[in-house]
Amino acid sequence: MTVYYHGGAPGLARGDELLPPSVTGITHTLTTWAEALGAGPDLTLRDFVYLTTDRDAARLHAAHHPHGDVYRVVPIGPLAADPADPTGNSRRCTRAVVDRVLEAAVPFSAFTLRAKSRPLRKESP
Repeated sequence: MTVYYHGGAPGLARGDELLPPSVTGITHTLTTWAEALGAGPDLTLRDFVYLTTDRDAARLHAAHHPHGDVYRVVPIGPLAADPADPTGNSRRCTRAVVDRVLEAAVPFSAFTLRAKSRPLRKESP
């Protein structure tokens, strides 16, 4: 069974549902940063929840939130590959459920800087 992770806003608990920014109205997302840097509409979709099979990638996403958390999640509904992810580790779906909180308040630290400076590894499905 494939394990999926999500790094994002803090404070979720087991059983909480992850919904896309288009539903929740959350504005602190990497999509917002990508738009500010000039990314096109194909890279700035707000109607999906993004999951990854790479826990380090989830940590990076969590570190971009103030006190962001890493969650193990279960997708609800169909999963699709994220065409913007060259590693093939990212998937998107319309919602997911938190199965477990793995790390709380992930700091933007030397770890995240090192991980960001290298390509994230391609995970096998």
